[in-house]
Amino acid sequence: MGRGQGLPEKIRRTPDALVLQPGTRLFRVHQRKYSAEEFNPTVCDPHFGGSRFDGTENDRYAYLYAAPRVETALAETVLRDLPFEDEDNPRVLQYKALVGRCVTELELVTEVRLLSLMDEPARVAVRQDAWLVHAEAPEYPFTRRWGHWIRSQATWAQGLAWPSKRDGPYPAIVLFADRLGPPHPAEVLRRLPKPSIDLDDEAGVHWLEQTLYRYDVCVGAPPETVAGP
Repeated sequence: MGRGQGLPEKIRRTPDALVLQPGTRLFRVHQRKYSAEEFNPTVCDPHFGGSRFDGTENDRYAYLYAAPRVETALAETVLRDLPFEDEDNPRVLQYKALVGRCVTELELVTEVRLLSLMDEPARVAVRQDAWLVHAEAPEYPFTRRWGHWIRSQATWAQGLAWPSKRDGPYPAIVLFADRLGPPHPAEVLRRLPKPSIDLDDEAGVHWLEQTLYRYDVCVGAPPETVAGP
């Protein structure tokens, strides 16, 4: 299967559903200048940039990525494409990747019905395999196109759930704003009273390194603290 030579005409059997109940906690890594409940309205280029299941001009929808585990939310955002360069030292996460970002814990207010891509039988139901959820960034134009086709075949799906590539087997999810109204998709989620964790201050960097200790990650020094020649 994989990306294939073209999209199938139709799904052969009903895809698996994963229902998240009200009260489900989700973690989101987002830019601090945006509300944690705000869906991303960016129309991604069909061929360049973007993430795995973004909306494009071929299928316009706002989207929100999150995860039930904070480690998964972090892994799916700041650990993408982080190489193992030195076997004697941890991987170095560049400080610039954290600037302006924070982690916020959210709670579902209403039931949300996701299309599951969590295992091979679930993926086979939409004529796919592990490629769809494991493909790296250069193939995201194809995963987005497949995601649009899946949406067209399962109009009930309010989002997708799949095993995180970088924190499997734990799930990562994306919610579709156009499937969550009315009155407004942001009202499906509420921010919990606890404050967000800023990832670009001293306390946030310490928390991040502690949280990702088992992932062998440390944060590089901010540019202004790097020693000169």
